[in-house]
Amino acid sequence: MPSFIGRIAALRLAASAAATSSSRVVIAKQLGGRVSCLPQSSLRAGFVRAYATPARPKKTDAGSSTQAAGRPRKTAAAAPKAAAKKATTTTTTKKASAAKKATKPKKKAASPAKPKKKELTEVQKEKKEKAKIREEKAELKQKALFTEPKNLPSNPWMLFVTRKSAGVSSSKDTIGDRMATLSEEFKALSNADKEELQRTVEENKLQNAAAYKAWVESHTPEQIAEAQNARNALRRKFDYPKANGSHKIRDDRQPKAPRSAWVYFFRARHGSGEFTSLSPTETLKEVAQEWKNLSTVDRQPFNDLAAADLTRYKKEVESTLHREIASPR
Repeated sequence: MPSFIGRIAALRLAASAAATSSSRVVIAKQLGGRVSCLPQSSLRAGFVRAYATPARPKKTDAGSSTQAAGRPRKTAAAAPKAAAKKATTTTTTKKASAAKKATKPKKKAASPAKPKKKELTEVQKEKKEKAKIREEKAELKQKALFTEPKNLPSNPWMLFVTRKSAGVSSSKDTIGDRMATLSEEFKALSNADKEELQRTVEENKLQNAAAYKAWVESHTPEQIAEAQNARNALRRKFDYPKANGSHKIRDDRQPKAPRSAWVYFFRARHGSGEFTSLSPTETLKEVAQEWKNLSTVDRQPFNDLAAADLTRYKKEVESTLHREIASPR
């Protein structure tokens, strides 16, 4: 029996051959008598079309099969383009995914809990306060510039004691007995010895002044002003130093403090000569009472003098100490 493909081929031949009885017989024999009853018109028309299906795709030499009819064939040149398009699409997708991840706000890490501060005991608080006071005092002492040159003896008695004490390492006498003995010796000095002591004292004063001036000028005016403020704070807060007190640093470069209207009035009244018969204390009381009784018009000239002096002081502070005065003292 012929196969299915054979029968289809026979039908095609029957459709294209002439419509004769002999050809019909041949076809019938090939088909095994199954289509012998079909008319020639059926063979030429619908029947043949029904079985005229496209054949299976043939294999090419490269081993790949051809596509069915009606579909475009992918050529070898289109393969790189498709791969490039796929790679571009993949890259774009990755970039979009990365950008989306980047735009997402990062979760903040939970900050560790701060340890609670321990409550200090009264003893610890006291120690902390004392340490703070010591630190403040040490800082003020450093700013105060207690580094003045040591003065030579500036009076005959001190010079005499210094000379007598030189080279004496120890003594059985007490300090009181030693001073009493030196006092008797000093009183017994001749006039020539006393004059020599006085000349030496005057030379010492000149040397002391020169050394002190050199020490002051070795610092800037700003440093001297800061040192004086530190000394004032030490005396006010800590009563330091207790031995000889913190004296004021003598610096001619410092601006002189402005005078008030009361000071100008007192100087004017004291210089008038009307209070020569009175003591300084009585003079001060009399002038103070006059100042209280002055009217506003009478006080105005002294207020003007004080305002002018304040302006002078501000200018000197700005030029010398390089700072401004917020308000007058």
